[in-house]
Amino acid sequence: MRGLDLLPSENSKYLFLIFWTAVKNNRIEYKYYVNFYKRTQFLNDILPHFKLDPHANAISATYSVSSIYFDDHKLSSYHEKLEGHPIRVKQRLRFYPSSNGKHLFLEFKHKTSDRIYKNKTKFPIDQLPFFLDFPNMAFDVTDQEGEDFFFRMRIKYRQLKPLLRIDYSRIAMTMKNDSRVRVSLDSCIKTARVRGREMTKTWIPVIPGHLSILEIKTPNYLPTLLTGLIGKYNLQRRAISKYALAMQKLGLNSAMSHY
Repeated sequence: MRGLDLLPSENSKYLFLIFWTAVKNNRIEYKYYVNFYKRTQFLNDILPHFKLDPHANAISATYSVSSIYFDDHKLSSYHEKLEGHPIRVKQRLRFYPSSNGKHLFLEFKHKTSDRIYKNKTKFPIDQLPFFLDFPNMAFDVTDQEGEDFFFRMRIKYRQLKPLLRIDYSRIAMTMKNDSRVRVSLDSCIKTARVRGREMTKTWIPVIPGHLSILEIKTPNYLPTLLTGLIGKYNLQRRAISKYALAMQKLGLNSAMSHY
């Protein structure tokens, strides 16, 4: 799986859609590990200059995120991450349990060097079991227009299987004077296996409990405020992948007998 790696039958309209999304919405992503003490101080420094995500809990300022990751039988997404391929893609379902949302989002997250962009489409939350029913996904091919068909067929054609679920608590915010700059802090990150429509009830921590993952997404520059805080707290940029870490924690990278 390399970059877009498109279906042979996809029409030019959706090729253009993906290309235009990449041009218009791509951002640079920075990731850091932050311990509990630095996390508290960092938030105190940054909050006067940022607006909290409107979906956040009014008291805790957090919301819950759940993602189910897909990969093929070669674990292409996982191995491309480890090997440092400059162009790669991850597939996931994302939903938000704490908000009792009515929708889930099928996302394809593309990365080209330091640039990231997403293609995503929305589905009713009651379709979650449908996406987990590998390899028996029944696709409606009567309507061959729209992103709905495009995304479903990509999963079908690439034989992408749901492997694991990752849950965490997120504080997210955007910069007051430039909403394109987004900062999030993810904590209590845990994972569990997914086998068809079933998910094991044993959750495993992905990273130690005293750590959070700081993510900064920005269009083409790192604001002076953030540069200063990164230096103040001696944060080191890391190539962090929750998916790769979860694969290793669950042993799915080496024990694929259930695949």
